[in-house]
Amino acid sequence: MTTGSRIVSALILVPIVAAVIFYAPSWLQAAAVVLVSVVSVFELAMMLIPPLQLLGQPVADIKLARRGAAVGAPLCVSLLTAGFLVCFFYFHHPVTIIAMVVLLACIGAAWCGGIAYKLGSIVGMLVSFCYACLPWVCVWYLMRSGNIHELVYLFTVVWLSEAAAYFGGLKYGKRPLAKLISPSKTLEGLAFALLAGVVVAVLLAPLLRWGIPIYIYPGVGIATVLIATGGDLLMSVCKRFSGVSDSGSLIHGHGGILDCADGVLAVAPFLLLWTMWLD
Repeated sequence: MTTGSRIVSALILVPIVAAVIFYAPSWLQAAAVVLVSVVSVFELAMMLIPPLQLLGQPVADIKLARRGAAVGAPLCVSLLTAGFLVCFFYFHHPVTIIAMVVLLACIGAAWCGGIAYKLGSIVGMLVSFCYACLPWVCVWYLMRSGNIHELVYLFTVVWLSEAAAYFGGLKYGKRPLAKLISPSKTLEGLAFALLAGVVVAVLLAPLLRWGIPIYIYPGVGIATVLIATGGDLLMSVCKRFSGVSDSGSLIHGHGGILDCADGVLAVAPFLLLWTMWLD
């Protein structure tokens, strides 16, 4: 992926996200959350389920499974995710979460194959649903509750810190951050990301009005960047486990939805808890 293609994709993606947050009606915001959740769940399920179903089998068999019958489980969990979100947005009741978990477990248990295959399906489906869907529900809660400024903070800090880490690491990076997990990430890139997080958090302080002293904002920015970096590394672990370089190919220059939103998904639940605690 070239730097130019990343920039072009970002210039297209950022206005779309801003338009959904600031100008879209509530039904369109919910539809957008359903769409990105379903795609995110499918991407993660396609990474996790085939190697989990065939754990210990040759890599060639796993690659074949990813192109063949194993697509059924990711597709199934994606459709169930769409059904869950539609019910959840309509009924606004946490019982739908319990029902969805039970459904996923039942479908995974009923899947054909041996016990290892069944367990792989169950684990892969549950992890995909919890990690790639529930954080988007947190984003929707922030939109629904009117915490627009918090969403601006979320996407701005995460994406600008990731850009700072990429360009800073590209120019000055020498020491790897996690060589076995993601060789391209460096400590110098992380330093640039932390600096960007601090600057953006302080600049957005008048907009956020959290009622905390200004000297707390740098710490919040650092925590945000560290959590986002952890989410990025966790996604790198998933990709290495699956033997792929990107979660998908939907976004030119970046990869899939998860390649762009791994940091956002990691931070969103913590940001929702933070705003609830401040209230």
